[in-house]
Amino acid sequence: MNRMPAYTPKQTKIINTAFRILNRKGLAALTTKNLAKALRVSEPAIYNHFANKNGILLGVLSVIERITSRTIAGILKTGQPVLDKVESVFLLNFQRYVQSPRFIEIFYAQELFKNDRKLYRRIARIMEYTKTSCRLILEKGKHEIRPDISPDRAFTVIMASMNYLMTQWLGAPDRINLSTECRKRFKILKILLKP
Repeated sequence: MNRMPAYTPKQTKIINTAFRILNRKGLAALTTKNLAKALRVSEPAIYNHFANKNGILLGVLSVIERITSRTIAGILKTGQPVLDKVESVFLLNFQRYVQSPRFIEIFYAQELFKNDRKLYRRIARIMEYTKTSCRLILEKGKHEIRPDISPDRAFTVIMASMNYLMTQWLGAPDRINLSTECRKRFKILKILLKP
């Protein structure tokens, strides 16, 4: 991933507070009014550090990007079999979603950000990094996948299954254990994809 931008201590405090608001109350609650209240400053004081709310969101996305990058780097270093590594990537993301379900709003609200190219590209970059990492894992471990299935096809099958699971969970988060369902699906995927 690209190098993360440097933020001043005050910007970092604003970003961390925005991160907490997002985590607790969701995207709709992340207003400069709520942010100023949580920081115990005036709204104009926030604009001394960020031009607009989207600048703050870019900071939040930088935090998410750094966490994602570190998580995946750790998985890549393990000696796990290839399909276990890919499963770990999804499991860790899903566990993060369960712990902080409001963050999904950012990634599934891409349409809201289509007019802000920087935000839209940053969200797309985080999502693409995860996909590229999974493809890389599959490519490097292609000897652990059936020879009649290319790493790219294996990725498509895995991604379709995980996207469908995510859609089901978003519709009924109280009825579906995301981690358990992820493991169950990967058990089936492993049967289908292993030589």
